[in-house]
Amino acid sequence: MFLESEFANFFKNYGFYIALALVILIAVIATFLLVRNYKKRKNGKNTLVGLLNDIIEALGGKENINSMEAKMSRLNVSLISDNIDIEKLKAIGIERVIKMSNKITLLVGNSASEIANEFNK
Repeated sequence: MFLESEFANFFKNYGFYIALALVILIAVIATFLLVRNYKKRKNGKNTLVGLLNDIIEALGGKENINSMEAKMSRLNVSLISDNIDIEKLKAIGIERVIKMSNKITLLVGNSASEIANEFNK
């Protein structure tokens, strides 16, 4: 009984400060996550171009690629010849490679449309 009343008195006296501390903690965490996400997005352009260059190199160069288009999280690429380096594609982060004669589908994730847009510039 004594412990319950002391516990209740503690929250009665310091409840505002505890709530304020929690709000400040949540604000600091949210700010940290937003800044980190902004930095990733800001640096994403350079890494996107680097990823595109690595993909082009693994597919045999720009002269080996007829067309590239994005379908959701996949890149559909039409090739002139099928001399591609599948191991290099997987090493640079391509999740899956589906090869069909001179057409290839690369599962790249959310950046597929950005990669295709950058290639088609």
